[in-house]
Amino acid sequence: MAWRSERLAREISKQSALILNQQEWPAERLTVASVEVSSKMDYARVYVDIWPETAQLETIKELNRRKGLIKKELAGKLKTRLMPEIGFYLDHGSEAAVRIADLLEQAGLD
Repeated sequence: MAWRSERLAREISKQSALILNQQEWPAERLTVASVEVSSKMDYARVYVDIWPETAQLETIKELNRRKGLIKKELAGKLKTRLMPEIGFYLDHGSEAAVRIADLLEQAGLD
């Protein structure tokens, strides 16, 4: 990822976390885990961690339903000429970390 898209990803991550924390969601906890911006800076994938797991599907659907409004708020906060399209995706990184920790514990390597 080029430095411009990395910088934009960091800024989208920071600002989207602020925006999402100001709204009501089906989940009890919603955290922006990471953001990936395409090399052309025309699309941003926002990965979120959602708890509890039972609210994940409903929350992802609601995030993507509201993405136009979220994009509009982001565009007002970011200092960029073109605002990339955004999409919200479930982050599976934390699930993998828990699974690895459990396997290490079972093997006695914790």
